[in-house]
Amino acid sequence: MGGDRRYSVGNPKAVILGWDGATWRLLEPWMDRGQLPNLRRMIREGVAAPLKSTIRPESSIAWVTFATGASPGQHGIFGFVRQLPGSYRTRMNTGSDVPIPCIWDVTGQAGLKVAVINVPMSYPPRPVNGFIVPGMPTPTPEPAAYPPELQTDLRKRFPKYRVQEEELGDSLPALLKELEITSHERADAILHYMDAADWDLFIGVLTVTDRLQHFFWHYLDRGHPRYETNEALKTRLLAIYAMLDSTLGNVMDIAEREGASLWLISDHGFNGCNRAFAPNLWLEQEGLLHRKATPTPSVFRADFLRKLRGMRFLRRLKQRLPGLRSFHAGRLAYRAPLADRIDWENTRAFFSEDGGIRINLHGREPYGVVLPGEYNALLGMLEREVSDLKDPVTGISPIAQIFRKEELYRGPWADAAPDLVLEPRRSGLPENNTILLPGLPSLPSPFSGSGKYTGNHEVPGILVGWGEGIRSGKTLTSASLADVAPTVCYQLGLFCPPQADGRILKDSFVRKFGPLAAARPQGFGDDNDQRSIGLSDEEEEKMRDHLRGLGYVE
Repeated sequence: MGGDRRYSVGNPKAVILGWDGATWRLLEPWMDRGQLPNLRRMIREGVAAPLKSTIRPESSIAWVTFATGASPGQHGIFGFVRQLPGSYRTRMNTGSDVPIPCIWDVTGQAGLKVAVINVPMSYPPRPVNGFIVPGMPTPTPEPAAYPPELQTDLRKRFPKYRVQEEELGDSLPALLKELEITSHERADAILHYMDAADWDLFIGVLTVTDRLQHFFWHYLDRGHPRYETNEALKTRLLAIYAMLDSTLGNVMDIAEREGASLWLISDHGFNGCNRAFAPNLWLEQEGLLHRKATPTPSVFRADFLRKLRGMRFLRRLKQRLPGLRSFHAGRLAYRAPLADRIDWENTRAFFSEDGGIRINLHGREPYGVVLPGEYNALLGMLEREVSDLKDPVTGISPIAQIFRKEELYRGPWADAAPDLVLEPRRSGLPENNTILLPGLPSLPSPFSGSGKYTGNHEVPGILVGWGEGIRSGKTLTSASLADVAPTVCYQLGLFCPPQADGRILKDSFVRKFGPLAAARPQGFGDDNDQRSIGLSDEEEEKMRDHLRGLGYVE
């Protein structure tokens, strides 16, 4: 589709390979021991840098920032869910909610062929000049695709291909087995279509690194307080990273054959964690949030169904009985339980699933009780109180940084962000690092252990550039996730869209590229034009169910 080239710029092709959550914390020691020879070669022959992620470094925000080259204030994604305007409810974000063009849109509209596989936040698939297989979150584990015939071909060639895992820590042996299967299948699919398809820009993402590090960090890091010695399991974990390195070597071979540059990136880094903090429980403890005295029947129903979903034997039973496979608790469960749990007329602030504290502001929220003249004073009080927090186990604050939204965001979507963004402790010792728990978890205190999550996201990710036109043996002093799209567009001879905030990493190249061709993708309206697909309640709940397993929503 759209095979004619409107621009002939004489610039090389480009490949972007993503390892979700990959971190130099793990990769550098393994390279030093000779365990990742292809990555070591790529760094030796190319450019490398720590890659600054977004604040918050969550996959939804970060991958959209990568794809658009724009900050959240420009692209409007502040988490996997969004707080609905004039409501206390949230709904899932999808790729249809991104109001500005992605790098594959820009490239395709310039007449270049694109191939995109498994980039998070790209569901649902939309027409591109080439093909796209969306990544998580999706309503079902089975892949969708554009054009539709690719979906048939993908399922035929790779019958075990899954967009997202279903175990997610319910059983670590079962999760590891599933990750071993799905990671190999996705890697094989990327290599197959990279080798067989016609493309000028190829983007493929492997998410197994993120999943492993969330649930198995305590097997990989001797500094973790829950470190476990299990050599057989550790061997299996390292085998997955070895597979990724082998895949990288094959990608390098194809890129070299095609005369393409290759960029290896992660959307964020990783570190160990051991503690958890529930902001809504703390707000309740401080008298700023109040629950309803008598929860609605929908809350009781949601609690009951959530407990059923957590019973592993029922999940197994569902997979074994064909009649139950099409049934999903989302048909019965309540979609946004937090909205029904809180007494809004007596609540001054709450922690939203989109990642920050929101003030229950009069005139903005349906039952807002905080007058506009009280807004700044309340924010100031929250900043002071949060800064003074002390985890009773660690003796230090679980929160490393606090931002008002205007400190972080600029652009047409900045006002939609949470009023106060809390950054948990991520970069210190694992014993002190903290995850934030959404909703109103059933815990006796806002402070708790991190449970099954022994690793959490960190801001510095990885960037390595290699191949055609890339300098050799260069270390970049600074690079951010938003820089990737402008840099690759520049190399392909294209201007990035004006909404992009990132800069071109010109120090990566041995020569200047040009001429630059400006191309505005067709089918995109104004910057504020939302193109939501309108998920059904059942689709919404299926997507939420997967994200619950990762701890992103309640």
